[in-house]
Amino acid sequence: MDKILHCLSHGTQMSWIIDPAEQAILVYPSQKQPILVSLATPESFVSVPEFAEAVKLTIGEIFGWLSQ
Repeated sequence: MDKILHCLSHGTQMSWIIDPAEQAILVYPSQKQPILVSLATPESFVSVPEFAEAVKLTIGEIFGWLSQ
């Protein structure tokens, strides 16, 4: 958590914490409240930084890659 806060305060646009046990991703956008995305709704899109806005990732896709 300390490293994420440090990076966000020094210009990082966004950080993720991927929690396989909870099957969730905690998204930390810069200057905004964190967002929790859960595998309970696998079609939910996960926020990405501005430079990657053309990329559309669902939480189901991300956990699918991690389980391989």
